[in-house]
Amino acid sequence: MAYQPQISIEDYNPGVSVALFSQPQDFFRPYSQYLKQIGGKFNYNLRGRPGWIFSKSREQELRQTVSQIVSGQMPARAQPTYGPSAPATQQGLAGILQANQPMLAAPMQAKFPPPGESPIVQPFPISMLPGAVPSGYQQVIVTVPRPEAGKTLLFETGGQKFPVTVESVQQSGGIVDAAVIQLSDGQRTQIKLEGSEWKIPGFAQPHSISVPM
Repeated sequence: MAYQPQISIEDYNPGVSVALFSQPQDFFRPYSQYLKQIGGKFNYNLRGRPGWIFSKSREQELRQTVSQIVSGQMPARAQPTYGPSAPATQQGLAGILQANQPMLAAPMQAKFPPPGESPIVQPFPISMLPGAVPSGYQQVIVTVPRPEAGKTLLFETGGQKFPVTVESVQQSGGIVDAAVIQLSDGQRTQIKLEGSEWKIPGFAQPHSISVPM
């Protein structure tokens, strides 16, 4: 008998948005491209649990898409496979990334305020404000590096450290959650905030990204 995940589609803000939850929680990860096509956005904290948020107006499309995914009519995205790579001392950072990542991400377009104007910082969503945490859950606030265009970060993997330059950043709800970094040879790749750590999506080797001390 084929495995059937536990899936629920619930009203999040009545008349405004609906949320998609699954068990296991990462069930829809290989199908994320289909969910994004109908306006879906993943959020690690939808009232205390991870899930996808959609406009209420797309609910019918969402239900149809989920039905097609579960029935196997929509194929999962192929997971990248990685072969053995040479030691970091022989390759340099660019070689390590190319050997352990399917492709370098296309650069994002940085958005800067007009000269003389301060950047607009969006407020936190109501579910993130103190006092809005559901019973039985706790809210943990962590401090993570905040990339800024033109600044230097430190990429560490395989016992080696490489300085990289932030080319552009992307904000969501006032939080910088993605950026494009430039390597010493001019190549670029994307980093994303995953939980409390900055990571390169699809990069197989253990790694960390920090602010130089």
